[in-house]
Amino acid sequence: MPKTWFRVDAILKEELMRSIVVWFVSFLAIGGLTATGYIRVPGFWPFVLALVPTAIHVALMTRYRRREGIADPSIPAIVCHLMGSRSERNEK
Repeated sequence: MPKTWFRVDAILKEELMRSIVVWFVSFLAIGGLTATGYIRVPGFWPFVLALVPTAIHVALMTRYRRREGIADPSIPAIVCHLMGSRSERNEK
């Protein structure tokens, strides 16, 4: 049976809702870089370019939360789990 990478479950739905904020922050960052002259992006492209870090964030966070079995969607819980050592969680 082939393993599917795109399962719509609670984790994916939570990360998609969080991606709205990630997209907005990415859009502001790209807009700031464009306004200061660091990059040149014509017209509509900041909206599209902001999707790149957003998609990467959703993919990585969904994969990490599924692999580690993190059901709590709060940012502090994810960061504490990420920063904690494996010996504290009794894992190999």
